[in-house]
Amino acid sequence: MTAYGYPDYLYHKKKHEWFTEEFSCIKGKLETGAPLVEIIGLSNNLLITWFSNHIRTTDKALGGFLASKNKGA
Repeated sequence: MTAYGYPDYLYHKKKHEWFTEEFSCIKGKLETGAPLVEIIGLSNNLLITWFSNHIRTTDKALGGFLASKNKGA
């Protein structure tokens, strides 16, 4: 993203940092023995949110940007 000068790099990076923090929180709950049903619910919600929002919007915008840069190469 930085090599191509992606204008929404910081926003995109923050979204990935958010995902990593959320995943770490779920992992911590697993390691401390939280009920498995809670962990499954949190995991499902996180992944559904990530796939439905981030990949379909944020990553798609990045893909379009990179494709436009590739056409000029």
